[in-house]
Amino acid sequence: MKQAGRMWNLCWAKFLVSIGFVELEGVSCFFVKFDEHGNVLAELVSWVDDILLSCRNKETSKEIVDEITGRFKCKFSKPDENGYVDLLNIGIKQNFKFGKLDSIELNQAKYIDKFQ
Repeated sequence: MKQAGRMWNLCWAKFLVSIGFVELEGVSCFFVKFDEHGNVLAELVSWVDDILLSCRNKETSKEIVDEITGRFKCKFSKPDENGYVDLLNIGIKQNFKFGKLDSIELNQAKYIDKFQ
């Protein structure tokens, strides 16, 4: 099917909007979810069928994951021994303090090691 990728993207975007995300204008792969006061609750980036979700707290993350898995069949990557999840050869680690997102680390060590 020639337009399968486009059809998937439209379906995915429509679903995200239905659960409260806003698609950033001009950036069709980036979505943000706000609370009633305009504070950012979550950011979601998708690349074809790879998805990166970053939430301000673990409760919001669980709610969003439950909504997504209630609609789509998904596989989730487990963090490696250092706490990184691989997405497109980038290791991503979310650090929480007191249940809230404190920082995000990006690492390409495994990718670089392939060339040595």
